[in-house]
Amino acid sequence: MPSSEGLLQSGCTIETSCSLPLARDVVEMLVMPVSYPGLSPGSAVGRKRVVLSPPAFSVMLQGIRSGVSGRLLARGASPLEGMEGKGVLSPLLTIRDMPGLVDGAAWAPFDSEGVPARNKTLFEKGIFKGFIHDLASAAATGEASTGSSGRNLGEHSRPVCTNLVVDPSAETSGDTLAETGSGLLVTDILSAGGGDAGSGQFTFDCGRVYLFRRGEICGYYDGCVISGNIYDALSRVITPGGKTYRCGSDILPFISLDGVSVR
Repeated sequence: MPSSEGLLQSGCTIETSCSLPLARDVVEMLVMPVSYPGLSPGSAVGRKRVVLSPPAFSVMLQGIRSGVSGRLLARGASPLEGMEGKGVLSPLLTIRDMPGLVDGAAWAPFDSEGVPARNKTLFEKGIFKGFIHDLASAAATGEASTGSSGRNLGEHSRPVCTNLVVDPSAETSGDTLAETGSGLLVTDILSAGGGDAGSGQFTFDCGRVYLFRRGEICGYYDGCVISGNIYDALSRVITPGGKTYRCGSDILPFISLDGVSVR
C-alpha cells in the first residue's frame, strides 16, 4: 500500500485449533489506516482515554489470570483476598473462565488432575465471584477444587484460567471509537516489562498508537507507554465493544478506558 512514508507491506498469520472467523471480521480487527500523519509524542503524555484492541486487552487480562489464582491466595499475595462479593471492576464488565467452550482453544472436560472442569464467572458486572483452585490451593485455603489445574511439561500443577470470555455490550453501536469520542487507540503491546501481574501493576510498551477525535483516526504517535494498575484501569470502563474477537484462548471485545497514564 502506498503511504506518505513510502510503500508499506503488512502481513498477518493466524494459528488456531478453532473454527476460523469470517474473513471480514479478521480484516476489521487488523487493518489500520496508514496515511495519517505522525504527531509529536509530547502531546500524548498524561491521563487519557484509551481504547484497547482485543490483542492488547488480552495482555492486560494476564493480571486478572494471576489475581484470581488460588495459589496466589494461599501465599497471601493476591490483591483480591477478602474481595469476594465486592465490586472490584466496572459494572460494565463480566469476565468468565470457560473450559467448557467447545470451540475454545483451551477447551477441556477435565483439568490436569482429572477433576471435571466447569465454566465459572470470575467477575459479574464488576463483582468478584471467587478464586480458581487446583487440589493443592484448595486444600491450603479450605476450599474445593474448581477443576482449574494446569501444568507445563516438567512442572507442578497450578490453578490456571482457560478460555477467558468478556461479555460484549448489548447497548453500543459496535463502533467503540465513536462511543468513546476522542482518545488513543492501542492496537498491540510490544512488551510488558516492568510490571507485576500478581499485584496488578502494569507497564506496557505500545509502540505506535493512534489518535482519534470524534470517533475518527487522525494521526499516530510512536514510542508510547501506558502504565497503572489493572484493577484501577478496569474499574473505569467507558464502554466494552459490541462484538467479540478471538485472541489465542481469549474471546474479547474492544475496551474503552478512562484516565490511563500515557507517556
